Amino acid sequence: MPDGGRRDLRATLRAGAQQAAQVLARVEVRALLSAAIVLSLLPFPWVQHLNWPFLLLFGVELCVRVVAFLGPVDDQTDAAPGRHRLFHGVLLGLDLIALLSFLPWSMGGPRWLRLVRLSRLLLLISYWAPVVRDLRVVLGQRERSRQVLLMGFSVLLFAFVGAVLLEHLTPEGVDFDGDGRQDHHDRRFSTRLWWAFRQVQDPGNMLQAPSDVVAVAVSFALTVSGLFLVSFLIGLGTDVVRAMLDLSRSRPPGLRGHLVVVHVTPSTPRLMTELVRHYQKLFTTARAALLGRADDRPAFLDAPGLRHIVYRSSAEGKLQGLTRVDAHRARRIVVQADARDAAADAETARFVLGLREKNRQALVVAEVLDPRNVSVTRVAGGPRTIIVPTEKLIGLLVAATATQPRLEALLRELLSSAGHEVYSFLYDSEDYDTPRTVLRLGADADHARLLDAGLRPSPEGHRAVVLGVLRPPTAKTPYRPLLGAALDGRPAAEPVYGLLAIAVSFGAMRRMALRFARHGLPPPERPPVTAPPLRAADLPPPRTVLICGFRPAGVHLLESLMLGAPDVDVQLLVRTRAELDATLAMLHDHSLHQQLGLWHEAGPLGRFETIEGDGAAHFTYRADGAQCPAGALRIDIADWTREGTLLAPPGGRPLSQVHLAVVLGTPHPDTDALTAVAVLKIADLVGAGQVTFDPRFRLLAVMVEDALATLVETRFCAAAGAGPSRIDVFATREFAAYFNFQSAVVPGFDALYSELLSPWGQSFVRLEPLAEAPEAHRPWTFAELARSLAREGRTLLALELPAPDGGVRLCVAPGPGDEGDRFVPAQLAGLWVMGPRG
Repeated sequence: MPDGGRRDLRATLRAGAQQAAQVLARVEVRALLSAAIVLSLLPFPWVQHLNWPFLLLFGVELCVRVVAFLGPVDDQTDAAPGRHRLFHGVLLGLDLIALLSFLPWSMGGPRWLRLVRLSRLLLLISYWAPVVRDLRVVLGQRERSRQVLLMGFSVLLFAFVGAVLLEHLTPEGVDFDGDGRQDHHDRRFSTRLWWAFRQVQDPGNMLQAPSDVVAVAVSFALTVSGLFLVSFLIGLGTDVVRAMLDLSRSRPPGLRGHLVVVHVTPSTPRLMTELVRHYQKLFTTARAALLGRADDRPAFLDAPGLRHIVYRSSAEGKLQGLTRVDAHRARRIVVQADARDAAADAETARFVLGLREKNRQALVVAEVLDPRNVSVTRVAGGPRTIIVPTEKLIGLLVAATATQPRLEALLRELLSSAGHEVYSFLYDSEDYDTPRTVLRLGADADHARLLDAGLRPSPEGHRAVVLGVLRPPTAKTPYRPLLGAALDGRPAAEPVYGLLAIAVSFGAMRRMALRFARHGLPPPERPPVTAPPLRAADLPPPRTVLICGFRPAGVHLLESLMLGAPDVDVQLLVRTRAELDATLAMLHDHSLHQQLGLWHEAGPLGRFETIEGDGAAHFTYRADGAQCPAGALRIDIADWTREGTLLAPPGGRPLSQVHLAVVLGTPHPDTDALTAVAVLKIADLVGAGQVTFDPRFRLLAVMVEDALATLVETRFCAAAGAGPSRIDVFATREFAAYFNFQSAVVPGFDALYSELLSPWGQSFVRLEPLAEAPEAHRPWTFAELARSLAREGRTLLALELPAPDGGVRLCVAPGPGDEGDRFVPAQLAGLWVMGPRG
C-alpha cells in the first residue's frame, strides 16, 4: 500500500476510535448500558425472554468498545497506559464470553457461563469511575475522614452506653427483639445492643408503650442523640456533594478533536454563538470547551444552543487549567485577549507557549491587540499558529469605511455565520475528515475560468464565488492568498494549496474543492457577454482628516489613509503627554519592525518619518521604493471632548473644513463615555448652527459596547439632522468576536481581509450601473454578470436591491432561485465587486 494510503488508513482508524470513545462517554449512553447490565443480572424468569435484545445491545456495545480500544493511548491522562490497556483487553475478553451467554444454545448449557455476566459489573464501575474516584478523593481528605469516623464512633458509643444501662438497670416487660414475647432472648446483651443501635439510627424505632420508665428514658435519649447525628450527617453529606461538584467541574470532560476557547471576555458570548451556528450549518453539534477564571459557569452559557458547552475554571488563568478542557487533544484552540488586562498580549503569548507544550498539532488561533506583539506571539506558537491582530483589522476597517459608507453591511454578512461567508479549503491537510489530495490548475486556467467553475450549480443546488487560491505556506507566512486577476499567469505546475470562496456553508465549499481536485476544471460554459457600463460609487479619498484619541488601530488607519491619498493632511489629538509618548512609540516601533523584517505582511511596506514642525510632532509616510513621501501627520495635545477644541483644534483646520473625523478613543471600555461625549457634542454643534458639514464630511467612531454604539449613532443622526451615511460607529466587542470566529474556521482570514480592506491589491469596491446603457435594461443572472465582470478583472460578490421600505437589501452570492439570482441592472441600488480601487 502506498504511503499516502497508509496515512489515510491510519487517520481513518484514529478518527473512528475517537468517535467510538465519544459515543461511550455520553451520559445517556452510559445510563442506558448501566440499566441494561443491572437488568440482565436479575434472577427472574422473565429476564430470559430479553436475551435477544440484550444480545443485540451488548453486541453493538462490544463492537464500539473494540474500535475505541484500537485507538491511540492517551499517555497524558493515564499514569499507567500499559496497565490500563491490559485491563481493558482482559475485560473485553470476559465480555465476549458473557455475550455468548445470551445465545439460545446457552440456555440449557453450563450455568457458569451465565455467571460470567457478573464480570460486567466491573464494566459498570468503569463507566462511572470518575464519580467513584471523586467520592474516594473527597472522603479521603484528612479532615473529612475524621468527621466520618467521629460520626460512626459516636453511633457505636451511644448504642453501647444504652445497652450497658439496660443491662445494669434490668428493665422488665420490654420486648427488645420484637418477636412478640418476653423471654430469655430479651435479656441478652447482644439483643439489647442491637435494640439500642436501632434507636439511634431510626427515630421510628422509639419505644411506643411506656411500660418501663428506664427503657423509655434510654429510648428517648438515644432517639434524641440520633436526631443530632442525622443533622450532622446531612451537613456532612451536603459538604461532600458540594466538594464532588467542585471536583467534577475541574475534571477533564474527556473530549477529543474538539474546540477550546481560552479566557472569557466581553466578546465571548457572541463568539460562542457564532461558532455554534457554524457547526449547525454543517448539521453537527459543536463540541467545545470554555476555560475561564471565574469559578461559576457564565450565565450566557445557559442560553439555548450553548448549554452543551463545557466550562472549566482556572484560578488566575494558570496553565494547569488547560488539562481541565482536554487541550492536549483539541483540534482547534482559540486564545482570546481581554482589553481590560494591561498585559493582555503577554498573557496570550504565555498561554500559547503552554499550549504548544501540550498540543503541537492543534490549530492555535491567538488574538493579539497590539500589532507590535504579533511577531513574538507567532514565535511562541510556531507552525500551525494563526494570529488575529484585532486592532490592525479595526484600523483597516475604519479606513475602508471612510470611502465606502455601505461596506459595514457587507462585512457583517461575510464575517458572521448568517447568510454567506468566505471559506477556505486546504488540500493535503489533516484538519478535515476528507481524503488528502492535490489540485493542479491547467496552463489555460485563470481566475475567470476558476470563477466560472465555481458558479456551476452543484447537485445540491449550491454554487460559490471563487475569490482566489492559497499559496503554500512558509515559516513566516502560514497562509498567503492570491486573489482575483493576480492569479492569472501563475505557473500551471505549481499545486494549489487551498481555495478561497464565498459559499453558503463549509460543506458546499468542501464539495466544490474536492470536485475540482477529482475531475478538474470544466471547460468554460459559453463566451461571456459584455457587462453593462458601471461607475465607481465610492467617495473620493479624504484630504483633511481629524482623529481624536489614539490606540494601536490608529497606526494602520494612518498608514491606509496615506497609501490611499498621498496628499492627505491628518491632525491627531491626544489628551495627555503620556498618550503622546505612547503614540510616538507605536509609530516608531511600527517602522522599526518593518526595517528589521519582523513584519511579515503582504502589500506595500513603509515607515513614518519625522519632519520638523512648530513644536508639535510632525510626520510623513514613505512607502518602500517611493521617491516622495506621502501625506502629513500633525500630533497635538488637546482635550478633544471640549467644544472649543472641536471647533478650532490647535494648529489645525476647523471642523467645518474637515472631510473625515474619526473618534478612536482607547481599547478600554471606560473610554466609551468620552467617545460618546465627543460624538454627541459634534451633533450638538451642528444642531446649534455652529458647524456646517463639508459635503464630503463623514464621522467614524470606535467604541467597545455594541448597544451603546447603536444608541450613539441613532442620537447623532437625530440631533444633527444628518442621514446615516454621515456616520458609522463600530463596536470593537462585536468585530473582535467576528475576527476570532472567522480565524478559527477560515485559515488565511487575516491575510485575506488585510488585502481586501487595504487600498492596494484586490479590495472591496462598490459600483453603480449606468441606467442609460441599453445593457442595463435587459434581464441578467448573477452568474452571467459575474462571468462578464471576471473578464474585466473584477469578481462580483453581492447585489444591492431596493427594499419596499426605501432601504436596501443585500444579496451576497445568491444561489439558483434565490433573491437576486435574476435582476435588471438598472433597478439595482449598487453592486459589490472585488478588484483594484480607482
